[in-house]
Amino acid sequence: MRKVKPRKGKDFNKFFEGCNVHAIDLLKKLLVFNPKKRISVVEALNHVYLEALHIPDDEPEREPINPLEFEFEKHRLNSY
Repeated sequence: MRKVKPRKGKDFNKFFEGCNVHAIDLLKKLLVFNPKKRISVVEALNHVYLEALHIPDDEPEREPINPLEFEFEKHRLNSY
């Protein structure tokens, strides 16, 4: 992945021409490769596009979990 050069993404406004501008905005925020820059579930639920579906008093909550850890990542980090 490190050798892949960054490319400019597609213009969602042109690709989804005529669609709801709030839906396009939410897609842009959800489809971000870097998870640290991607919108969270809570942020997505609070997005204006989903406001009619978001009922905070009727939604389960749970403690945040630790990020997934993969065995190959541990080996990669130790090899540098």
